[in-house]
Amino acid sequence: IYKNPRGTRSVQGKISYRGPLQPGGSLPRIKLDLTDDEVLTLDPVTRVVHHPYSDRPEDGIYVQCYCFEEVFAEKIRALVERLRPRDLYDVIHLYRHDSTKHSRNIIFSTLKKKCAFKGMPVPTMNILEGKPERAELEAEWENMLGHQVPALPAFEQFWQELPELFEWLYHAVEKAVPPLKITPRSGHYATSGSP
Repeated sequence: IYKNPRGTRSVQGKISYRGPLQPGGSLPRIKLDLTDDEVLTLDPVTRVVHHPYSDRPEDGIYVQCYCFEEVFAEKIRALVERLRPRDLYDVIHLYRHDSTKHSRNIIFSTLKKKCAFKGMPVPTMNILEGKPERAELEAEWENMLGHQVPALPAFEQFWQELPELFEWLYHAVEKAVPPLKITPRSGHYATSGSP
């Protein structure tokens, strides 16, 4: 339990588990970040938990979770607040692959409510470019994501797409949907398709 940067209480912890394919060695862990100072602006949705094993209950397993618009708005807000590689990757990935299936107006409205709740301005490219953590974001791109994505695109491909995302979100500019082009990192080979 600790006091987060916003001055409210948060909890951070890790749960280790032994899976069916891990007979020994160090246990994999799930990291939990819990806080009571977030606002949920849209109703949660019920989703099926993917469980392809024979012990799956007949009725399935379901969980309540954020709807797409809430996740997208929260990721944009988190990107500006934390400026972490994972947030940039997720924001652009959501924008490229799923944003046209969902309401831009609902995403924008949700983002405004989340920012107002946190007492922060609605994110812009100028705000992001002016943050001192920008250099660290680029420096940590490979280190933080290289082990999670089989063909990690170059940082600049994601950073340079942010202005288009903000134009789409704030000004309803029609989203261009070019084919995904992956530029391999030095010494790596990439294939076409999404990472």
